Amino acid sequence: MFARFFAACLMALLSLGAPVTASEWQFLSAADAGSGEGSDLARVRKQGHVAGVMLDLETDRWVMIASILAFEGDAPVEMRVLRKGETLSRAIPQNQRSKNSSSLSGQETLIFWLSEPELEWLMSGSELRLKVGDRFYAFPLTGSRTALSRLIDTLTPMREAMADDRQHSMGQAMSDCDQQAAHPWDDRRMVEHGIEWGDMYGEVAVASCREAVAHAQGTERVQMLYQLGRALDKTKDPEALRVLFEAGENYGHPMALNHLALLYWDGDYTDKDLVLAERFFRMSHDRGNVVGSYNLARFYLKEHGDEASRRDEAYDLLGAAATDGYPQAQERLGKEIMAGKIAGRPDFEALYFLEEASEAGRGGASMALAEIYRDGTLVGADPKQYLKYLKRAASQGNAAAKKALGVE
Repeated sequence: MFARFFAACLMALLSLGAPVTASEWQFLSAADAGSGEGSDLARVRKQGHVAGVMLDLETDRWVMIASILAFEGDAPVEMRVLRKGETLSRAIPQNQRSKNSSSLSGQETLIFWLSEPELEWLMSGSELRLKVGDRFYAFPLTGSRTALSRLIDTLTPMREAMADDRQHSMGQAMSDCDQQAAHPWDDRRMVEHGIEWGDMYGEVAVASCREAVAHAQGTERVQMLYQLGRALDKTKDPEALRVLFEAGENYGHPMALNHLALLYWDGDYTDKDLVLAERFFRMSHDRGNVVGSYNLARFYLKEHGDEASRRDEAYDLLGAAATDGYPQAQERLGKEIMAGKIAGRPDFEALYFLEEASEAGRGGASMALAEIYRDGTLVGADPKQYLKYLKRAASQGNAAAKKALGVE
């Protein structure tokens, strides 16, 4: 904690000696202290002890530093600021502070975060008091407004520049994650098309999405979290389950819920759990996700195909997903109609949905159309159409079509 800039803090804090009498707060520039850029400091000295305020550039947070008598690491620490009869008081838990050795004999340096309101109290108060263990240290706040205002003014351009850099870094990280791991049917993605599962480079996507999760906030972080989970699953990393659970169960991301359901259905990284699989598929569907709707239909047909109500709902879900243009649903619906499994749906719908799926790159749909024109089912046999769709299916990677053409 604070280690990255601690040396600069200590150099500025203790430079120019430490007189035993109280002094007003003073501003000390990084150049004057002989320390690195951004190590500007406002400080006060009293009776051999020093207190000061700096900015941690890495986190863009204000920090209180104080060189005081050596103390136990678990000693209770409290900060108080007196202002016109009012008192600001805050205990500083051990996990929110750090202590380091000091160049002053018998002293150590206490470091902890300051909030913006606490900084304002320091600028308008009359006295700063630190209680460390059973020792008290009092520092006057005379001149603190002038010194701290100058500190703030000096560092503002740097803070703004770094904020711009962070914004750019966040945007770039999210863009990289989106390009390498966004699902083509995720309407929350930023890129236009997304990337198919087979085209994803898992290791690269994981690295990019970890960076994006670290930078992003709010709904953007949830999106990056889902895409990190997708990338982790591509690399077969069990962490995928935890990440997708956070994005799906905790934050309700529709695609994460769908992916999470697939893991529980297949028993990947966890015990197979059909109850949870159905629950997460249903949640994804209820949030309007077409992929979740399609997979819920598949789930019902495979796990509950002998139950008429579930089977009917599955075909309704398939029909809706196919109408919404999801190619996998179009292919499955076309094949189910072709096989006569869905009452009341005419043959031309099978041809229509299979053609739509074929145009979208589904080799199985192209092969089904080839078989229709080869055998003369649904329509009259047509050798030219058969060959057209057979070649298309082979180009789309269908193994049966490649075998039929002898191009394995």
